[in-house]
Amino acid sequence: MQNSVVYKPWGYEYLVFQNDSAAVWYLHIKCGEATSLHCHPKKKTGLLLLSGEAVISFLNDQHSLKALGKMVIRPGLFHSTRAVSPEGITLLEIETPVDKANLVRFEDGYGRKGKAYEGADKMAPIPENFVRFRKPEEGKVHQYNIEGSRLYVEKISDLSVLENRPENEVIAVLDGGLVSEGGETIVAPGDVGSLGSLVRVAKAFKAPEGITLLTIQRDEKAPEKSRKRGPWLGTISGLAEKFPRDKTLALFRQLCVNRYFELQTAEVYKTGVIKMPIYLSLGQEHIPASIASVTKDFLIFAQHRAHSYYLSFGGDIRKLIDELLHRPTGCAEGMGGSASIHAPSIGMFGHSGLMGDQIPIAVGAALGSGKKVLAVMGDASAEEDYVFGAMGYAATKKLPVLFVCEDNNLSILTPVETRRNWNLPDVAKSLGMAAVDISDDPWLIAHYADAYLANLPAFINVRTCRQLWHAGAGSDGPPEWNRFELIKSELKKLGLETESEKIENETRSGVRKIWEEQLRKQ
Repeated sequence: MQNSVVYKPWGYEYLVFQNDSAAVWYLHIKCGEATSLHCHPKKKTGLLLLSGEAVISFLNDQHSLKALGKMVIRPGLFHSTRAVSPEGITLLEIETPVDKANLVRFEDGYGRKGKAYEGADKMAPIPENFVRFRKPEEGKVHQYNIEGSRLYVEKISDLSVLENRPENEVIAVLDGGLVSEGGETIVAPGDVGSLGSLVRVAKAFKAPEGITLLTIQRDEKAPEKSRKRGPWLGTISGLAEKFPRDKTLALFRQLCVNRYFELQTAEVYKTGVIKMPIYLSLGQEHIPASIASVTKDFLIFAQHRAHSYYLSFGGDIRKLIDELLHRPTGCAEGMGGSASIHAPSIGMFGHSGLMGDQIPIAVGAALGSGKKVLAVMGDASAEEDYVFGAMGYAATKKLPVLFVCEDNNLSILTPVETRRNWNLPDVAKSLGMAAVDISDDPWLIAHYADAYLANLPAFINVRTCRQLWHAGAGSDGPPEWNRFELIKSELKKLGLETESEKIENETRSGVRKIWEEQLRKQ
């Protein structure tokens, strides 16, 4: 359990830090979801809300918490935490003593009433990029950044060093504490509060063993938009369950085709056979699969990261391979390459290389043809001045364009918050079209694509993660979140684990075989 993410019907949690006195757990709860109404008969719990807005319910009343709100739950007190903000909530739970099995579920909306803590079937290894606290050393301060907040963990012997710090900082005691002259405990592990209160009390009581302290500061420079970025943004409770099983499995099959095509392309690229730059959609491959699961009736204007659009909307995988191998049998006769996937046979038109110019061209195509148009951009190309002019024209003329931004938060390596202080969906709304800001959950993407078809033009901003470099097959480490693994976890919950594993294995071997066959023709 110490090295596992525990998946829950309301989100997930994992262990951030543990010593002999306390355990710190990080929780993400999706919008509208809630923990069971439960208690810990022998355990005290400190709650620290890092982001979003929550409602803490008890048997007879409830209290609201906003970011950096805090609360101590005494042993035996039944409570439930519900996320009410659109992006869900993230919080830390400081539990003492350390005993995850000390749990009684009184009421539960997911059929877990009276059941014990989750078993190994609900656990997976913690991704490398998830924050975990190191053991603090005397005189050293360890800093961590989570959800727009700066967190500090330190071991302090002389509490007077805290007197010059801001009084409103939020704190949690992880070890040690304050005692009276008679040896009675005044402040103990699991207690949460303000730094000012701790400093005041520390003047009257002693800390014989010192204190290990977690301190939290809100980073006011962190834009609100970046705080919203995450794998659960805009989640609709129970949405995946509403999709027919055959539709879900067909969507999964297509995204597996996309994913394993990109993985195989990366391997071939490393051998030097592919001579041109490549732009792989790994980590974003499920976005076009989700849209295409709703309808393929579009003229398609994507840009350089478009392999998965070609495959999702009916393109021939062998012709795409040949295109990457510079062959005249490629979908663009070997002249477009990775950056300009051109295939009029499926209504897909290649990108010229000028960032964002596909948007005004797509709007012109909608005006001239009257057909539905899919116009795809990235979060960087959306900043080109002619993009908003074209979107405004589409809104004025009520043209049938679905604008989709694959927002991976990067312009090559420069994050959004370095480049601008505005949000794309806000701009789209100001131009007079429906717009939404969501995570890259495939069911969520399909839901909004379907909902917006009758009300075009519309804009969908999809927060996603580019797994590899902007160009090429290199990697700078694991993505912020791995949507493919999250999708497989959801399929398991839907009772589709066996079917999905079969689809994944068949697709992996099938794509590899096709690549090998095409390479032998060279």
